[in-house]
Amino acid sequence: MQKLADSKGKPIYKVRWRSRHAGVANFHSRSFRRLKDAEEFARDLRPGQDWTAARALFSAKADAWLQSRINADRRPRTIEHYRGSLRFALHYFDGVRVNEITPDAAEAFLGWLKSDDEFTRGLKTPRSIRGAWMPFRAVLAYAVRQGAIPSNPADRVELPNMVSDDARQDRYHYLTTAEVGALVEALAAMGREPYDLLVLFTAYTGLRRGEVAGLDVRHLRRNPRTGGWEVRVQQQRRRAPKGDTGNDPHNHGWLIETTKSGRSRTVPLPRELGERMSDYLRSGHPRGAEADAPLWPGRTHAPGSPNGVMDWSSPLDPQAFYRYHFKRAVADAGLPSTVRFHDLRHTYASHLAQQGLRPGVVARLMGHADPTITLKVYTHLWPEDLEAAVVDLRLPGAEDASPGNVVRLRGAR
Repeated sequence: MQKLADSKGKPIYKVRWRSRHAGVANFHSRSFRRLKDAEEFARDLRPGQDWTAARALFSAKADAWLQSRINADRRPRTIEHYRGSLRFALHYFDGVRVNEITPDAAEAFLGWLKSDDEFTRGLKTPRSIRGAWMPFRAVLAYAVRQGAIPSNPADRVELPNMVSDDARQDRYHYLTTAEVGALVEALAAMGREPYDLLVLFTAYTGLRRGEVAGLDVRHLRRNPRTGGWEVRVQQQRRRAPKGDTGNDPHNHGWLIETTKSGRSRTVPLPRELGERMSDYLRSGHPRGAEADAPLWPGRTHAPGSPNGVMDWSSPLDPQAFYRYHFKRAVADAGLPSTVRFHDLRHTYASHLAQQGLRPGVVARLMGHADPTITLKVYTHLWPEDLEAAVVDLRLPGAEDASPGNVVRLRGAR
């Protein structure tokens, strides 16, 4: 390591090293403004590092990382999200080699994300800034795994705090039984049957909106062991992009995807809801005997009917339902305007917690890939009785307060 000076007389620290490839020695050097960065870089140098890969452009590593996500069977929609989030890093580090991205450069990138630059004008909140930062960090982590750089410079940057837990909970709405009933009644009064039953179904199954749209008649079934009704959640459904025919064999222009967790699950229905769903298939659903018919219909425009009519040949469009039906029902029911369709899922979680179910069981019913997600989002729903949790803990040497019918093992002291 050498301490030198640049053209303006300011100190710089140059790290020099030698590598050997195919019997040929190659000499390298890299300069840093801070001694700390130079020392950390020199400390991280290790034999076997791929310096050819280190000279690759950041954009090339980003393409390779995206391909690795495709190879890992990430959903096309997730890949599209990654591409959109990466546009900030690709713009900022255009033409920059991956081994030229130092902690200082990563810190400067974060500052740019938080600035009023025209390119970053859409990043208004800490959550959106993190959304642009995380794929950048993931690309550098991928470069570390590939041996292109010794460590991830993004790991040394402190990110802005996310919304506090209290503020996050303020955005969630846990509807009471009466409030769910008011929503159902509002949709019925608007003449939107069976959307009133759809809201009740979602509030007591906790399905995501794409999962609700992905249900066919065959997914609603009786449990052969208990005789109760249950719903098998195997897929999500959404409209294909304009001009795309989609991959749904029974519905043109729709895409079928795996669930968010990538796993199927079975959700039992409350007895009363199961009976109402049974009646719905028998007498309320014109195609209730067709296994591949959408469970919930879409709605189409019709002459003389400004609100449209139910289209039993097409699946539910969640966005259209939310915009034209759900929001009006929220207003008619006197609920806060911030109530979302997704809050029916939060409501289901609160119902389960009130029943005393363990977080692991709730995670399975909610379709969370990891129970820690359930705890992170819903931990406040489980009441804490700290005194009851510790009052009966035994101290070393305490008298055995167990019943007198306990028999001491032979040889025990």
